[in-house]
Amino acid sequence: MFDRTAILAKYPQSQQWISNHENAADLRAADLIGANLSGANLSGANLSGAYLRGANLIGANLRGANLVSADLVGANLRAADLRGAYLSGANLRGANLSGANLRGAYLVDADLSGADLSGANLSGAYLRGADLSGANLVGANLSGADLRGANLLGANLLGANLVGADLVDAYLELTSHDLISEILRRAAGTDIKKLMIAGLILINRDRCWSDFAELITDENDQSFIVESFRPYPQLIKRLSEYWTIPEEGE
Repeated sequence: MFDRTAILAKYPQSQQWISNHENAADLRAADLIGANLSGANLSGANLSGAYLRGANLIGANLRGANLVSADLVGANLRAADLRGAYLSGANLRGANLSGANLRGAYLVDADLSGADLSGANLSGAYLRGADLSGANLVGANLSGADLRGANLLGANLLGANLVGADLVDAYLELTSHDLISEILRRAAGTDIKKLMIAGLILINRDRCWSDFAELITDENDQSFIVESFRPYPQLIKRLSEYWTIPEEGE
């Protein structure tokens, strides 16, 4: 049997998996480096700590599987079904997850740096503290995802859906028009003028911070942007290069 206490101590969210999969296929710490598992049915399998570096998992069914702390560096998971899978602490650096379904997956503290997540479904996924630096998230669905404290520096978020995503304390890519526009869109609510500011940033991808700082001169518009950025210190710091930012509450 796997060590229930050790897994729960580090990743409490694994309780549901443990409760539902006591008799699942046990592949803990298995050496599957470079293995061809394309299209394999590994639904609910226990692959915690498994060595899957460079493995071919194209189209594999890993729904609800336990991949906590697994080594998936450079693995090919294109179009794989990872709905509700447990990948907390997993190493997915440089992995191909394009078109994969990760809806509701647990990726807390996972390393996804440089991974290809283009077109992936990450709606409702738990990515708190995950490293997504340099990841390709073009066209990815991150709606409702928990990205608190995640590292998104250098990530390509072109066309990504961030509606309802929690970005508090996340390390943001300051040049991402999609990300900045979504933050403003959410803060705008139903205010048409404010929504137009969010849209302005989204469609003018050839413009940079200094351009927008010069274009937006109305004090009320500037105040709206500043207050929208308050939860994101790095955005406030960047904005302060162009505008005088009042202390909160002034």
